[in-house]
Amino acid sequence: MRPCSSLLLFIDDDSGSREPDNKPTTNRNDQLDYFALGGVLIHEERIEEVKQKHTAFCQRQGINYPLHSSAIQGGRRNFGWLKQPERARSFFADMDDFLVDLPILGIAAVIDRPGYVARYHNAYQEQLWFMCKTAYSILIERAAKYADSQDCKLRVFFEETGKREDRDIISYARTLKTEEMPFNKSTSGGYGALQAEDFQRLVLGEPKRRSKKHP
Repeated sequence: MRPCSSLLLFIDDDSGSREPDNKPTTNRNDQLDYFALGGVLIHEERIEEVKQKHTAFCQRQGINYPLHSSAIQGGRRNFGWLKQPERARSFFADMDDFLVDLPILGIAAVIDRPGYVARYHNAYQEQLWFMCKTAYSILIERAAKYADSQDCKLRVFFEETGKREDRDIISYARTLKTEEMPFNKSTSGGYGALQAEDFQRLVLGEPKRRSKKHP
């Protein structure tokens, strides 16, 4: 992603349950049990370019509804027509070209749920965090460090989930700016964690909500 404006936009979303002791309600073929938070970094001045590419892709595919990844992967709801092999081959080839051509950088934090619980349960018992607090802190620090390496500031957007979950995200963001990274300094010292003043300097304002209807 070539350097452009001095502002990077980071748009993130989650996948999986944020509850540490969640039991999957369905058996996945890949046997994965995780929580993930990730998204894309885009230079502000290239947002319109991305929107235009999105519009062109949707028009080619005759789509006037959100590109919801789980529905696409499972061929469900609006994407039930992906059960047709010929149609699916054409769609996925076009989607690959569309995504690879976007001027974006992907970044994510993925947590293996059984490993997370096994590692921290004995030490923290009933105070075991929701995994989104861990994932968000790591993710935004990574995005902020990248922005700093490009001499940029960072503005964060997230896909709305629910009132409680959205309040949690905003609370985590505020904590980073007042109390820095919420991890044990004796065990995380080697990672070169950003300080509260670094987040204040690099991350503009508070994270903003977006719905699936937003391109």
